[in-house]
Amino acid sequence: MSSFASRSGTTAAALGLLAAVASGAAEAPPGPITLIDASAATGLEFTHFNGMVGELYFSEMMGSGLGLLDYDGDGDLDLYLVQGSWLPGRPEAESATRPTDRLLRADAVAGGEGGLRWVDVSEASGLAADGYGMGVATADFDGDGFVDLYVTNLGPNQLWRNRGDGTFADVTAAARVGDARWAVSASFADLDRDGLLDLYVGNYVDYRAATHKECLSTTGAVDYCGPLAYAPEPDVLYRNLGGGVFEDVSKRAGIEEQPGGALGVVALDLDGDGWTDVYVANDQV
Repeated sequence: MSSFASRSGTTAAALGLLAAVASGAAEAPPGPITLIDASAATGLEFTHFNGMVGELYFSEMMGSGLGLLDYDGDGDLDLYLVQGSWLPGRPEAESATRPTDRLLRADAVAGGEGGLRWVDVSEASGLAADGYGMGVATADFDGDGFVDLYVTNLGPNQLWRNRGDGTFADVTAAARVGDARWAVSASFADLDRDGLLDLYVGNYVDYRAATHKECLSTTGAVDYCGPLAYAPEPDVLYRNLGGGVFEDVSKRAGIEEQPGGALGVVALDLDGDGWTDVYVANDQV
């Protein structure tokens, strides 16, 4: 039955091609894709803050990431923007104010017919990500039907559980995923095929206020240090045990033995064997 269906589909496609050639009605090639900056028109306003104080801190050179997720289940992709901060350990980190992460809801109604408008719902969502943000991974880690957030920081990471009512709860401590090293990227994936999403966290280098160094450029002037000035940190692999709890299995998985200064991580089945693999993009380390 399936073999016959396959032959039938091939014949139909061949006949369609012959008809098109015979009539000379060849389909025109697609035109070039044009992108326009719609930030202002849609209400998207965001400026990254890096905590610069004139000391040439290594972290000042790092930008931050963003995540697209349908946090309210309305079918539209909303936007989570990760914000920087003052360098942990600096006096400003304890006293000075600074901008915070933002959650923007995609509101087609507010944007008018056929339009789009970003509505800032950060305060109403209960998200209080107060770290030096680097990146974010989005996934429904607990399988309740609502997309959650894992924010990587220069400092303790945070896991935010989506309550399903438009608000989030900080469940980092309960989930045991608050690694305090400099993490840049993360990815959720079911690595052991048990039906639960595990979490791979890409850590960068051992850098904080206490380990800051003064580096020189090729001309002898004081300059920013490169990544090789600091020891790479090992990545972390958390196995999802269910019930909102994770277990650090980095050592068992051999992750701790290969520190590389991770900047990005993607999880997919690279060799088609049915098991999800992890590809980590490192800096010069």
